[in-house]
Amino acid sequence: MTSQFPQLVQKRSKPESPVEPGPTKEHSVDIYEDKDNARKEEIAALGGQTATGTNVFSAFYDRLKEIREYHRRVPSARIIDTTDEYEQLLEEEPVVEFSGEESHGRYLDLHELYNYFINSKFGSKIEYSAYLDVFAHPQLIPRKLKMTSQYKDYLDKMLEYLVSFIIRTEPLQDLDRLFSKSRIQARAAIPSLLQWHL
Repeated sequence: MTSQFPQLVQKRSKPESPVEPGPTKEHSVDIYEDKDNARKEEIAALGGQTATGTNVFSAFYDRLKEIREYHRRVPSARIIDTTDEYEQLLEEEPVVEFSGEESHGRYLDLHELYNYFINSKFGSKIEYSAYLDVFAHPQLIPRKLKMTSQYKDYLDKMLEYLVSFIIRTEPLQDLDRLFSKSRIQARAAIPSLLQWHL
């Protein structure tokens, strides 16, 4: 009888039908120890932290504060009244006017600036395609000619056109933020400009 007992135990320990093994002990220990940091990330996400450590809620409220400040500075933005019909507001097509050369905001129309350039003292009678090179590289214009009031007017017209083009093509662009960044970059470039003038 003692010799049959080990065989009987072996027979019972072998399942007759194949059963899929469950999670192993090692797998359970790995989950408990959180080796892949999945549990830690999930707890951080529930608390409002991202994987980089920034607080999601503070980033949201900072952006909300910027938007409120913008609308406080620009009160001309359209305010929707509760009496307005929302379907009509959604069906309204914004009217943005572009010249034929601008092709609905895909290209710049520099013909007016070109005509001003060729009829000025600092400009010269060149083709429009050659003007595009001069427009992109103002350092080609001699410094003596840049000191005139006519050149200042030209730059004012150029700035006015480029700002209006940005407003028409990207109406949601925050121009104040864009210009503040460009002012910072301009201040950083002042030392090299002073060397250029010497």
